[in-house]
Amino acid sequence: MDCITFSKQINAYLKNEQRDEELNEFLRHLNSCPKCREELEINYIVTKGLELIDVPDGKYNLIESFGNEVDANKGFIKNRKRSIRVRYVIDTLVFWAVAFSLLYFLTTIL
Repeated sequence: MDCITFSKQINAYLKNEQRDEELNEFLRHLNSCPKCREELEINYIVTKGLELIDVPDGKYNLIESFGNEVDANKGFIKNRKRSIRVRYVIDTLVFWAVAFSLLYFLTTIL
């Protein structure tokens, strides 16, 4: 992903509207480009700050919140990849179990 594509996807990221693969590419670019990370952080602070402007407490750390959200999204992608791998292994095991069961059944009949 390049910086221009990254900039175009900032709003989708802030609204949680990215698909898994888009989010993965977005986060990968975020880790490798300090300029884009700064741009996203500024957009995040402005967006979340406006959402929290009417909160009576008025005590919030948006920079820490930004880091936590990025870390949470990284964890989501990592867990999603792991679940896809586990599903693949389970599907493979089920396929072979059915295939061997069918072969066993056929050999006992014949």
